[in-house]
Amino acid sequence: MKEQIEIYVRDSHRGTLLNFYVPARLREQFIASIKEGAFASDMASIALELAVLPKWATDAEERKELEKRDAHHVRIPITAINVHFNE
Repeated sequence: MKEQIEIYVRDSHRGTLLNFYVPARLREQFIASIKEGAFASDMASIALELAVLPKWATDAEERKELEKRDAHHVRIPITAINVHFNE
């Protein structure tokens, strides 16, 4: 089975957090790949998970609609993590 990298967006009393969970065996490869600008899913399966919270909606009408619904959770398969370093 392929190693898994999981990325979570979490709400916390400290704010909204973006958390990466990388298997220890992939640590050096992940860091080196990010320094080079990309980590592709052929190295490990990657998924982003988040709950869609009304307070995150920037549009007032959209926020009102989200407040009427039960919480939604999504798991999004990711094919690559790309990083761009601006000069």
